Parts: sequence; C-alpha cells; structure tokens
Amino acid sequence: MTVAGDLVCVTCDHWFDLGRAVGPSGLPYVERYVFARGKALDNWTSEEVNTSLWKFVAEHRDHDLEIVLDSSERHAELMSRDGEYLYVGDVPSFSEYLEGWTGR
Repeated sequence: MTVAGDLVCVTCDHWFDLGRAVGPSGLPYVERYVFARGKALDNWTSEEVNTSLWKFVAEHRDHDLEIVLDSSERHAELMSRDGEYLYVGDVPSFSEYLEGWTGR
C-alpha cells in the first residue's frame, strides 16, 4: 500500500502535495522515507517542487503546520472541515504557485 502525504497549514487550510512516502527499495516503509510525486525521483531532485515547498514554508512560517498522511484519521478530520482549501501541486500547480514569487 502506498501512502501519500501533505504538508498542511492548519491555520489557512492550505495543503502542499508531498506525494507518496517511498523507501529506498521503492517500497513504502523501508528504512528511510522520501516523498515522490508520480514516477518522478525524490522531491528534492525537482527544483520546481523544492522551491514551491520553501515558498510554502516561508508564507506560513508563523502558522500551525502538520505533515499528514492520507491514511490517517487526522487527514479525514481536516478534509471534513467546511470551506474551500488551496492544494498546492494540484490547484494551483507548482509552476502556477511560483509565478511572481521573488524568493528564488
């Protein structure tokens, strides 16, 4: 079973798609975790994903941030809250999220 994770700003209800948790053998839960999106390599090898993550952290630096796995009760709890939420990596895409940002 593959488990995906998100970095969530609970304060703003903004979500950052970390992708799936993968171990070094390509299987979940093996020794060391990395997050990867789709068939891509580790997220840290993608300049666009890496830069988007740092922008997200900078924008939400004084807020309540949590890493939430999609299989957790906390994920279900946060997703059931009323209102709209922003999901970086989907809408907006990483490239859209970075448009106009001068932090690079």
